[in-house]
Amino acid sequence: MMGFALAAGICYGIACLMMGVVMLSGLVYCVIVLGVFSLTQWIIGLVLESVTGKRPAWLFSETAFTVEVLLIVALAVGYACVPLHPARMKAETVALVCDTAQTAPDSGQARFSHRENVDNLVEALSGIRVSHVFTTGREVLEQAQNRKAGKYYFYDGSGKLVKRIAVAPGLLGVSNRQDGKFTWYDLDRQDREALERMIRNLDAAESRCRTEDANGEALAALRGSFRYGEGTYWFTVPEFRAEEWNIELSAFERTFTKTVLKSSGYVMRTGDETGTGYFLTEQTENRAWQAGETYSFRLEDRTYEGVYCTVTLDGSEFRLDFPDPAPAYRADRDNPVIYYIC
Repeated sequence: MMGFALAAGICYGIACLMMGVVMLSGLVYCVIVLGVFSLTQWIIGLVLESVTGKRPAWLFSETAFTVEVLLIVALAVGYACVPLHPARMKAETVALVCDTAQTAPDSGQARFSHRENVDNLVEALSGIRVSHVFTTGREVLEQAQNRKAGKYYFYDGSGKLVKRIAVAPGLLGVSNRQDGKFTWYDLDRQDREALERMIRNLDAAESRCRTEDANGEALAALRGSFRYGEGTYWFTVPEFRAEEWNIELSAFERTFTKTVLKSSGYVMRTGDETGTGYFLTEQTENRAWQAGETYSFRLEDRTYEGVYCTVTLDGSEFRLDFPDPAPAYRADRDNPVIYYIC
C-alpha cells in the first residue's frame, strides 16, 4: 500500500512538473508574441505619425491586438494545413535523373535518361502534396539528411541542377542546390510507397530501353529475316549485345467449334478450344542458339491465331510477330470444326 502511494505521489509530482513546464512555455510564448505585436504596432505608428502628423487612434488598442492575433493564427493554420507541392517541376526542363551513385551528369550512367521514364517520374513527384514538418524530431531529420539512399538529382539539358529530391520514411526532402541542405516535408506513407514502387518499375523500364537501344539493329535484323512458306518458318539469329539472351518460339492455338444435333441440324453450342504450342524447345531450354545460323520449324496440323518469337535480353523481353500462316493454318470463326451429336 505504501509503495502504491509512493508511486502515485511520484506520478502526481511529475504531472505537476510537466504542467508547470507547459504553463511556463505558454507564458514565455505569450510574452514574446505580445512583444512582437507591440513592437510592430509601435513601428507602424511611428511611420504613420511621420507621414500624417497624427498618432493613429487604434494604436495599442484591443481591436488592433485582436486583428493581429487572428491574422497570425490564420497564417499558422494555413502554413500547417495547406497542401504544398515542393517537388513540382516542368518535365520539359529535366533531361536526365541521377542518384547518389552518380551525382552529376558526367559522373557515370544516369539513373533515368529516356524521355518517357523521366516524364513519368517528374509527373509523379509534381503530383505529390505534402505539409510542413512540425512533429519530427531533430535526430530523425539529421538521419534523413545524412541518408545516402533515396536521393535523386534532376538536371536540364545543359547539365544544370533543376532540383534535388530525397525520400525518407514519412519525409520528402527538397533542395535547389547541389550540396544544400534539404527542406523536409511530411509525406504520407501511401504516397511514399507508391513513389518507391514507381521508381522500381521505372528502373525496369529504363533497363529495357537501354537494352533496346543497344540491340535495336539486331532485333530489326531478326524480324527482317522471318520467312514463311507452306506451313514452315525460317529465321536467322543475329549477334546480340547482351550478357544473357535466349529465344522462345510459340504459337497461340485456337480452334472454333460448333456442336450440332445431327438429326435436326440444331446448333446446341458454339465455342473455341485454345492452347499454346512451342517450337525448337531444345535450343530454348539449352540456350543453344548460334549467331548467324538459320533455323526453321513447321506448324502442326492445327489452327492458330498468331506465331511469335520472344527474345529475352538481360532480363528484358521483346516479342516479335512472325508473318501470318496460310489460311489453312489460321483460326477461322466462320469455318468452325463441327461436332455432331446423334
